[in-house]
Amino acid sequence: MWASFVQQNVYGINEIIVTGKNFTESLSLILQSFIPNKILQATNVENNTFPLLEFKVVKDQNSFYLCKDYTCKEPMFNLKEFLANM
Repeated sequence: MWASFVQQNVYGINEIIVTGKNFTESLSLILQSFIPNKILQATNVENNTFPLLEFKVVKDQNSFYLCKDYTCKEPMFNLKEFLANM
């Protein structure tokens, strides 16, 4: 428990956003991967209700965002590349 607490304070929480018309396939692969300390949100329509999803454009192609403290890196469009950069 303490190690998890220290890891969360040192590395922060991974905020992962998945957008796209067919996000469900990618979502299941992300959930199968071991990514500690994560918040995961996904949508197939533009949604400004949640702060992490705000201003995220939904396209036909899936987009993957890695954020920390509500600051996101550039979106990636390849799931394997995204998971390798976690």
